Amino acid sequence: MNLTFEKASARENFLKKNFSRLKKDREYISRFYYGLGRDWFKLGDFKKAKRYFWQAFLSWPLRRIDCLFEIIGVNIEAGQYGYTALRRNSALKKIIKNQRVLIIGSGTSANELKYIPSDVKILTCNVGPRILLYKGINKVIDLYYCVPGVIEGDHKNENVIDLVLRFKINLFIYPAKWIKSFIDIKKTCVKCIKDHGFNDYYLNKIMGPLKTEEIKRSFLSNNRTSSGVRLLQYALYSQAKEIFLLGIDINEEGYFWGRKNIHEHLSIDKDFIEFVSHKYNNIYSASRKSPIMRYVKYKPLL
Repeated sequence: MNLTFEKASARENFLKKNFSRLKKDREYISRFYYGLGRDWFKLGDFKKAKRYFWQAFLSWPLRRIDCLFEIIGVNIEAGQYGYTALRRNSALKKIIKNQRVLIIGSGTSANELKYIPSDVKILTCNVGPRILLYKGINKVIDLYYCVPGVIEGDHKNENVIDLVLRFKINLFIYPAKWIKSFIDIKKTCVKCIKDHGFNDYYLNKIMGPLKTEEIKRSFLSNNRTSSGVRLLQYALYSQAKEIFLLGIDINEEGYFWGRKNIHEHLSIDKDFIEFVSHKYNNIYSASRKSPIMRYVKYKPLL
């Protein structure tokens, strides 16, 4: 059975709801903590993994040596793959700062794409490049971001690797370990850097730590925004001049290729967009029909 964020979150929620009963068996609760640590480690959330390994360490003495080895492993992994590498990397600002950017998601409004001006930087994610093929737009993708599962999970049969290889990509941002096996990606990309999407660095910089914690409490366990909203974080943090959103529909209408297997967006996306719509006046919807119009104004991409 493939591990997913939803499955790990479900186990986490089970623990929260049944904690008073489970904690009576110290050995069992320790195994449960340990298992959650392994799950989040595999999914790339090193912060959560370490926390659960420490809880396993403290709850059952016989588990302590195993937990210490796991904690050391998490620290090595986090350092090796640059868990917060983006904050130290100037690659984002070189592409985005003082530029007009178009963020293309997978929502139905992406079908309205007709033309991309030459001075606009293209930021997209996951299967977003497919709309460029549909529309016959042959341009360099300035920034491409994907998450675990896009290549080896739910979208495995959608040939995402083949899709990405059709484009020159200036900056490829990806989670961590699994990408190492796809050597061809590095041949078509000018620069590759890593970001799990779990760290709150950009949220804290844009919203402040208190507001970040507030919107994170509004949902359960998955402490990250969707990929398209992550791109919006990059654009705001990197001081884009103008930000146009297309296909960032908070998934209310399905995808630009249909309504199959719609993934529900968590409230953190809406909360973040609502917050930044009041703080920044340079975010626009490039579609008059997108649900994002509830938060930002329309401006044509000219």
